[in-house]
Amino acid sequence: MSTARHLHTPPQPRSEVDVAADAIVAILDARIVPRTAGMIGRLSIATGVPVADIKRAWELKESGYRPPLPTRRPVDGAAEAAVPEDPVPRPQYKPGYHPASRARNEARRAEKEPVPGKRICSGKCGQMKNLGEFAMKNKRTGQRSAWCKECIRAYQQDRYLSSQKLRARPGAALHPRGRR
Repeated sequence: MSTARHLHTPPQPRSEVDVAADAIVAILDARIVPRTAGMIGRLSIATGVPVADIKRAWELKESGYRPPLPTRRPVDGAAEAAVPEDPVPRPQYKPGYHPASRARNEARRAEKEPVPGKRICSGKCGQMKNLGEFAMKNKRTGQRSAWCKECIRAYQQDRYLSSQKLRARPGAALHPRGRR
């Protein structure tokens, strides 16, 4: 196969090395790093991409070739079989978890989340907010923080400012951690 033909019809599909070589060329072209032989060698060693592949990617770029964008085609029958994900993660209890405890946990969750996808903040605001506004406590069980992110942020800021006031007291330099 001639080199000129190879420049215009690259083999399909592209390998990870080809993609990495294109990324290195993009970095060099954006002048993020200097375009010197030493830097190309260092990038080659750091990524494991041979210098010859970087040169080939550079030649392809100079010839005006653009790699094809990946396309996703639905698998036959996949469109009908697709099941929408549950937006609210449900807890995954361990086998042997006591049914009464499970029922009690679900009742507490129902109190805190009266509307699916929303939750009542136990912090200062006490407002009903989207679940996305509460930090995840445990991703496996779907457990979320009782306070919304805004209330947590306000609490932490108040606590930080109050600790700064305590440190600014006379004699605080003698006891940097507030111990006497």
